[in-house]
Amino acid sequence: MINGFKIQATGTAFTAVSTTTIDRTNKELAQEQIPSIDKSAKTQKSEQVSYETTSQLQDSTLVAFKDPINDKYVILSLKDSTIDKLKSHFGKDDFYKRDDGIVRLDNKAESYVAGWFGDIAYKRGFLKADSDGNGKLGDGEYNTTNNSFYIKGGISDDNKTLYEKIVSNYAKTEGANFSKRTNIHSIDDELNLTLSQNQDFNDNLSLKEAYNKKIVFQIMKK
Repeated sequence: MINGFKIQATGTAFTAVSTTTIDRTNKELAQEQIPSIDKSAKTQKSEQVSYETTSQLQDSTLVAFKDPINDKYVILSLKDSTIDKLKSHFGKDDFYKRDDGIVRLDNKAESYVAGWFGDIAYKRGFLKADSDGNGKLGDGEYNTTNNSFYIKGGISDDNKTLYEKIVSNYAKTEGANFSKRTNIHSIDDELNLTLSQNQDFNDNLSLKEAYNKKIVFQIMKK
């Protein structure tokens, strides 16, 4: 409640892509041939890897999982705090530590993370926006993503509630009246942020979650 007003935030900002859950044995995971983070064999890797981080985040671990769109491998960095949160929800059995140091996500943890990667990489357009292919998004590249949305807000007829609602999601960032640009420089950054915001571990990121618990009513109109 703010100054006697009830607070209401409604609408879905983003939705994870559909995934298939596969529970592999440790033997199957140990025998997987995942291209190393080493930059050699680039041509071979392009056939097997859809996205590989170019700059590992601080206090993070490299993880691997299957891209839900093309079934290629994704190798990126998840913050250790993000991994701890995932382990507390899905259990440690969904995280297999490989000999090369990469943590292979499996089962429900893989399905969950891969679904949100697919949303960011394809629906929000992060992969396409990286026009120079360096794995990082400059401001100009970021502005071409669909990482924003339009909101409308106001005061209820009974003057008791301040409200905001999403009226259009997946909006082009340049020109939208709500942008999430805050230290977002890569898919790794955005994925860690999304996973930290999605408190209920479902396939939808609500407006309230997108505000990251800090609801600031802008009272804007589309």
